[in-house]
Amino acid sequence: MTFRVPGWLLWTVAVLAGVGAIVGAFLVGRASDSGSSPESASQRSATCSESAAKRAALESQFAEKIREAGDAAVEVDGAASSFPAGPFFHDKRGFRVGILKCVDLNGDGQREMVAGLGAGAGGRIFHWAVFASSETGDWRLAFSRHGVPVDILVIRDGALVELTPTYEEYDPLCCPSGHRVATFDFVGDRFRMTAPRSSGAERLIVVGQAGVSRLGPLDVQSASPVDARLAFGGPSSPSVDSGEACPLAWSNIGLEIVFANLGGRDPCGPEGRVGSFEVSGAAAEQAGWRTNKGARIGIGTRQLLQRYPTASFENGQLVLVSIPTPFGDSGVTPALSATMFRGKALRFDGYVGAAGE
Repeated sequence: MTFRVPGWLLWTVAVLAGVGAIVGAFLVGRASDSGSSPESASQRSATCSESAAKRAALESQFAEKIREAGDAAVEVDGAASSFPAGPFFHDKRGFRVGILKCVDLNGDGQREMVAGLGAGAGGRIFHWAVFASSETGDWRLAFSRHGVPVDILVIRDGALVELTPTYEEYDPLCCPSGHRVATFDFVGDRFRMTAPRSSGAERLIVVGQAGVSRLGPLDVQSASPVDARLAFGGPSSPSVDSGEACPLAWSNIGLEIVFANLGGRDPCGPEGRVGSFEVSGAAAEQAGWRTNKGARIGIGTRQLLQRYPTASFENGQLVLVSIPTPFGDSGVTPALSATMFRGKALRFDGYVGAAGE
């Protein structure tokens, strides 16, 4: 038996098929546009908000790194605990999200989340991090910075620019005269400090059998606070003349130098000379400090001993290089030591004694 399909039915089916093709093409186009936009489906699920920043801080290593930095300050430096009592996040008794930015920093079409945490009433940020969106739509820690007082954190040409306070001589703590600039950007496949980081002589600690001879661009036997300011910029805390000693710190690169003058002159002025110094913490590691034998902040005990085979533990420190004591007896004095924390170098301490100690 033969069936004849009416012409009007064929015409109707053809029209419906054409309309379906048009609608399908439109929907495919919309889906394609959505997938090629900076905010992909994965990125949309990684919501950028204050609550998301708090959750990311607690669920990633960021909060743990902050706690570890606080533990190190207490255990190694003997400092009073600065970690807020009570909940990690609390407007008055913990940290709060002081900076929140969502922007594509590495040009991959997906936004990163920048979160800065502050505590207390000063308004400054002391810890900040960059979070990247994972394939599952969660935030993962891509970079973190700790213990550096930050007044301003802005984005310029795809890079993060950090402004930290600097002090001229006799500036009160409340009122710094200026700011120092540090830049952070993606290099290769990771986020890092790009300025004032240096892989050359500017972050090299040169030490030999006679002791430390150079600290970056400074000749430690002749450098004064004036030379240090020219080399590293204004310090990040006011100078405090305690009579014979003048400690100056550059927190953005993890450096502190204690200048001294035993002749009764101003140790914070041109007559001051390097008595001792230290480079410490994550800021020193990010700035690129290293010794002329390749020891860096974060290096393990085994690697240190490979570089300094005669090193020995004394008074809780790993003494890397010793020199004859300057005090007139036949003993030795540590010239360069490493303070270890949980099996890694947290700080390098250098003794110079250029002021005649």
